[in-house]
Order: sequence, then C-alpha cells, then structure tokens
Amino acid sequence: MKFYLLMASLILAAGLSYGQSIKLAGIEYANYPKVAVKGSQTGQELAFREFGTYINVPIIAKKSRMIFVNGFRYFQLNTTTYNSPIYSQPEVKQTFHTIIYSLNVVKPLSPKWTMILGVLPTISSDFTKGLTSDDFLIQALALAHYKLREGFEVGGGLAYNTRFGRQILLPIIQVNYQKRLFHLNAILPTNLNAYFRTPNERLKAGLRIRTIGSFININDQIISNNTIDKLSYTRINVGPLVEWKLAGPLVMELAGGITARRKFDFSTAEKNTVSFDSESGPFLTIGLSIAPTRKKESGQGLIE
Repeated sequence: MKFYLLMASLILAAGLSYGQSIKLAGIEYANYPKVAVKGSQTGQELAFREFGTYINVPIIAKKSRMIFVNGFRYFQLNTTTYNSPIYSQPEVKQTFHTIIYSLNVVKPLSPKWTMILGVLPTISSDFTKGLTSDDFLIQALALAHYKLREGFEVGGGLAYNTRFGRQILLPIIQVNYQKRLFHLNAILPTNLNAYFRTPNERLKAGLRIRTIGSFININDQIISNNTIDKLSYTRINVGPLVEWKLAGPLVMELAGGITARRKFDFSTAEKNTVSFDSESGPFLTIGLSIAPTRKKESGQGLIE
C-alpha cells in the first residue's frame, strides 16, 4: 500500500496526459494477518495494518501547457510482534508515520514526447521524541515517455526512492497499453496492472503485482541492549484488483491475494542489522477515492 511515492506520481502524471481519471483525494486501508517468522525458535509471528490518506491538486498552465501536481499524503504503519526473542513482552505493538509532500511537473515536449519531473520531501519516523534531522528524506524522479501510437506509450527514467527498503537510485521503465477493453499499465520493476473494463468504465477487474517498501527512522529505541534507530521493510503483493465507480467521481478499490518476501530489518546505532523474514500470507486492501473524469478533446487536460 505504500504505493504513492514513485508509482502514484507516475500514474497520476500518466492520467493527466492520457485523458483518463485522476485520483484527486482518497483514503486507503490494508490488513496483513499474522504469519510466522522463518527460522524462529520461539514461534515468532508478525502482523501489520496500514492506513493512508492523500490529496492531489493539479494546476494547469495553459500558455506553457505545463501541469503542476501538488500532493500531500499521510501514511501510518501499525505492527504487532508476537513471541519475539528481542522483546520481553509476548506481544509488542508499534506505530510508524510517514508524511509526504510531492511536486510533479508534466511538460509536453512535442505531440509524442512528454517529460515528468518530481520531488518528494518526506518525513518518516515513530515520532517518539519529536522531529530530528534523521526523520527527513528526499525522494525524486525523472521520466520521459513517448507515444508510439494511439493507446500505446512507453517511457523510461530514474527514481531515487525507498521502494526497496532503502534509499537507492532506481532505473524505471514505463509501459501503457490499451486495446479495446484491455489495459496494461506497468512501472517496472515496482508495479504492474493488467485489467479489463466494462464499456461504460464503471467496473475494472484484473491483476496487480506490486513491490512495496519503506525506510523509517526510529528514535533510539532500546531492544535487548541494542539501540535501534532505523526500520526498513519490503514485500511483494500479488493478486486480483477490482475498481468500481460508485456514484459521480467516487471510486471504490478492492485488492487482495498473497504477499511474499515480507521482510523487516531493524538497524542499530552500532550498524548491526536484526532481520525478520516472514512466511508468505494473505492480504486485503480497500480504498475510496475521488476521481473525476476528463474531457479527451479539451486539449488542456481540464477536469470536468
């Protein structure tokens, strides 16, 4: 679910340029039931829940044909650890927070070429001791995409983000393909959506594969005589996705399936790492968003 760093920026920008719906605001919830930790001698298990809310404000400069998208997002991760050898209690709950501001610029360079640039200042922390400099991260992206023909566009670029649990510079490839009622949207190596829609576009159903990760500062938590100061986690979600347009611009999204490679790494001030690699398990996400449609013939990307 931590999908709004790189991916949401690209999908939103793509929506603006392709004449599709734009998610202007929404809320999201995900549940990952407890599963066993691999190799645990104490019967350790992990479970977590996620909640997020966001708003995106596109501003269109008609003369330059540039689109500026200001985005704000709050994300909360709630973890529960059972029977862990590093805690004295049999059940430990923790809460982590992420606040993101994003500025994305979409600039058409020609009828076929479009450039997308984005910067995402991020605060990611447990907030137990107020803000410190370690709570701040900068994420960014640069993408160019090319329209091969109607319904088929490709792109490529670079992203600097925490998608794989640490800050890395990541090459990205974007593919958007549409033929009749079939759509394929991919931002590789992190996301792939393949779905069919009804002719009136009220219902979409298909498959989603998504890599999710984050990097969170912890304010010197003492665990088993170790000073923990960072948490990184990653996972891969695979399963069906359904979007249903309820009424007007209100859209409900349901996704579920199997989550694999559920890995949590706690880093200590001494530069050691305590890792927990969980078994695969089910997940369920639900979201509500406001996504007004756009006029395809407007030429300016104006929202109806």
